[in-house]
Amino acid sequence: MIPSKYAVANVLLGRIAVVFYSITIGMIKISALLFYARLFKTKGRMVMALWITGGTIVFWTLFLVIYPWTFCKPLAKIYNPLVKGVCKTMPEWNLSSTVINCLLDFIVLLLPMPIIWNLQMNTRRKLAYFIVFLLGYR
Repeated sequence: MIPSKYAVANVLLGRIAVVFYSITIGMIKISALLFYARLFKTKGRMVMALWITGGTIVFWTLFLVIYPWTFCKPLAKIYNPLVKGVCKTMPEWNLSSTVINCLLDFIVLLLPMPIIWNLQMNTRRKLAYFIVFLLGYR
């Protein structure tokens, strides 16, 4: 059991850690998209896909940073568990945010695949490039 004098700091630091974690995960995805934009320098569908995916990732990252701060009423209960009030349970939120993050990771991984498969080289080499991109993302 955590002594009550440490509970407020512990909960507040946990909330701040979630904010930094969400921003970091979003920046990793954006970094990969910027790498693709620099590497492939294409126009048309790839650029549009990069912009749409990037916008989605920025929106989702902002949502992950802001929405969890609305889980408790009154608002002070979010960072001070000693305040009287009610908080929503978080298992559903944790699961849904994890699933959406995994889906966005999968989309980022698949974005360069059409370009790689259209390269003029044998299938074995294309597969090698696919594996390099797969391993290099995370």
